[in-house]
Amino acid sequence: MRGVEGYLESSAMGVFIGHVIGNKLTKKKQLTIPPANTSLGCLARYCIYGEAKKFTPMNIHWGLFNQLSKEDINKYSTHPEQVLKMKKIDKSVKRELMACRSEDLFQQWYKSEFGE
Repeated sequence: MRGVEGYLESSAMGVFIGHVIGNKLTKKKQLTIPPANTSLGCLARYCIYGEAKKFTPMNIHWGLFNQLSKEDINKYSTHPEQVLKMKKIDKSVKRELMACRSEDLFQQWYKSEFGE
């Protein structure tokens, strides 16, 4: 059994799967999975590629996202030089940058898939 846990996660995956099926039936086009560093992309990849023997339904959490690269910090931080100097990035700063990256990547994916 594969799946996600939580009302929001279940709703998001249901809507995404509905779009996949609807797109395939009407446009004969297969949607791509959202980027790995978006909430929907993290969950989809976990469901698709999660190890079957150890699989458990998953809520979205920061541990599913890839770590920030120097390029991400330079692109999404208002003060990248300060962030790059930190030995360990403050958790709130890190999460804000990851959220900015996620939103940007999701918007790019959405426009490429739905043209809006």
